[in-house]
Amino acid sequence: MAAEKFPKSSIVFTRWGDYYTLKNDKVNALLNYEKALKLEPSDKELQEKVKELKK
Repeated sequence: MAAEKFPKSSIVFTRWGDYYTLKNDKVNALLNYEKALKLEPSDKELQEKVKELKK
């Protein structure tokens, strides 16, 4: 619901990525982190999370 309400908020997608990471669902975590990174490309923490999941 939050993603629908705030589709241009990187924090929403970051939190979903965090949730999926905790659930060990790397595919969905990466998808959400990448969406967040498109909205906030200078976020170093997001860049690192995406880099780690792509290993």
